[in-house]
Amino acid sequence: MFISRLLLALMIAAPLGALAAAQPASPAKEEQPAAPAPHSESGEPFQVDGFRSARWGMSDAQVKAAIRKDFNIPPEKVQTEENASERTAVMTVTVGDLLEGAGKARVSYILGHASKKLIQVNIVWGTTIDPQVKPDRIVAAANQLRALFLGYPYQADTVASNVPTADGTITVFQGQDH
Repeated sequence: MFISRLLLALMIAAPLGALAAAQPASPAKEEQPAAPAPHSESGEPFQVDGFRSARWGMSDAQVKAAIRKDFNIPPEKVQTEENASERTAVMTVTVGDLLEGAGKARVSYILGHASKKLIQVNIVWGTTIDPQVKPDRIVAAANQLRALFLGYPYQADTVASNVPTADGTITVFQGQDH
């Protein structure tokens, strides 16, 4: 069994106070973030199976195939490195407009040390990824995603929202599904 984690990190080159003052933009009409339907009324445990075409438990070759399918990025353009402290493999791509108006995003697929299978996906937006993006657009997208994810029954003790870190990153939402 794989424990899935979804982490959205928001990186903006602006004072943290500016984030609180930003107003969320209205959601995009044509493309909403995909998410499973809530299961709170049915009593079924909430479960996230992956990110887009990538599914927890996939091998590196399968994840690269999912990246090609989702973003039309060939396997040789996927950056792969090792996280020395966690001893995991991290495959990273930069994609344009993952969420309309939010600018480029860095999507990192993490494969477990022992399993060598997909266990986590991180998405990072911000001026360090796309210097041309306007911080208010990132904040609007982050607010939209946070509201969406907070509407699902993640394990309560794993949910964190709007947590600033020492490096200027803000974890907009983090949660585990089972």
